Amino acid sequence: MATLHRLTTRHPELAELINRMCDEGDGVLLSGDACYHHQQLHYIPVNAALYALQEDLDARAINIDRAVYDCVDFDGFVELTIQYDKVVSW
Repeated sequence: MATLHRLTTRHPELAELINRMCDEGDGVLLSGDACYHHQQLHYIPVNAALYALQEDLDARAINIDRAVYDCVDFDGFVELTIQYDKVVSW
């Protein structure tokens, strides 16, 4: 069962927590202040899809590596919630 992990806040141990909680086939969506963690999450050891909410990146003037992350708008976020079996917000 694939899970979309929606990260919304800054946390000093966020990358470590995601490394423990993500399984093969899961997705990770950065939104809100969690966008500041984009460089730390490059190193997730499992094969998880990485997404970022474009509006939140723009609001924080963050340039993200688009070879690593798929940037989505709000419609794309809704599509992701349909695509995955469950959504967990952190």
